[in-house]
Amino acid sequence: MADALEQQGEVQRVNLVPLSSRAGLKEASRVLRCLVAMFALVEARLRGARLAYIPCEGGRGLLFTLALARVALALNYEVTCHHHSYAYINAPSRLMWWLTRPPLDQMRHVFLSSDMRAAFEARYGPTAQASVISNAAFVSPVAGVVVAPREGARLRLGLLSNLSAEKGVVTLLDLVEHLHAKGISVEADLAGPVADEDFARVLRAHPAVVEGRVRLLGPVYGAAKSSFFEGIDVFVFATSYLNEAEPMVVFEAMAHGVTVVARDRGTIRSQIAGIGHLVPPGADFCAAFHEWLGARRKPTDFDRAAVHADFRDRHTTARHALSLFCRQTMAPTAQTEDRVHG
Repeated sequence: MADALEQQGEVQRVNLVPLSSRAGLKEASRVLRCLVAMFALVEARLRGARLAYIPCEGGRGLLFTLALARVALALNYEVTCHHHSYAYINAPSRLMWWLTRPPLDQMRHVFLSSDMRAAFEARYGPTAQASVISNAAFVSPVAGVVVAPREGARLRLGLLSNLSAEKGVVTLLDLVEHLHAKGISVEADLAGPVADEDFARVLRAHPAVVEGRVRLLGPVYGAAKSSFFEGIDVFVFATSYLNEAEPMVVFEAMAHGVTVVARDRGTIRSQIAGIGHLVPPGADFCAAFHEWLGARRKPTDFDRAAVHADFRDRHTTARHALSLFCRQTMAPTAQTEDRVHG
């Protein structure tokens, strides 16, 4: 977002990422980062800045968002809050309630989809100013993507994420075993860092891994990431993550022409509408996937060209929305913007 805003004017960035991830130190470092951001807001206001863009955190992080928004408003900034979490949409949050009450009720909100905006307003009331900018704006369609069906009779599934139970990793392993037991030739690749060593041991002990049907690739970047997407038929995202909203990795898969099957959380429903397959929150994911697969003409025949073209259209629409937002936000009278980001 900051890069897009910089095309319209000067942007000052302030980082809210904790200095340490260790228990105890993490919260203390977040407080320190927040205080530094408040000082930056004061300093920039003295130089004539009038716009403050604040990504909205989930959970207890909302306390820092609320504090920064109140300081920015007290300094007479025009405040924009960008939503990236469904935690306070799925369940009511007192902190978010305060963020939507006077005098903060006049700030601008940025949502990831129209569905997200509707769900937010159903819980907290109408927003005075709102824009919808999908994360598709920040993922570029892959040039020269391989659009021909992948050769071979074996179905290849994949997941790229920070590997944890809430990201659906164990569900994918169970899915591989479920399909194998049904007589379907299937393999899967898991890419990304593992949450912790205890969970790594759980993965290594799973029959799907022990018997070689699932490979643990570790983190992948650049060409290795592209090879990962090119080598799979279906991106499986059985997430139960509380904050899940519009995961970038789903768009990355689509940008490579990969079909996505995902659990219905956050705004994933609109993210893959018409081109992917959605599994209801309470459904048996493995059984639902098997039923969907059985309805296909051929288990490994997926239209990568259609998925790629669909994402290209989504990307173009999102870039137009982003461009409009930046032009409206960084109006000719604006000279600089403070950006606080996590």
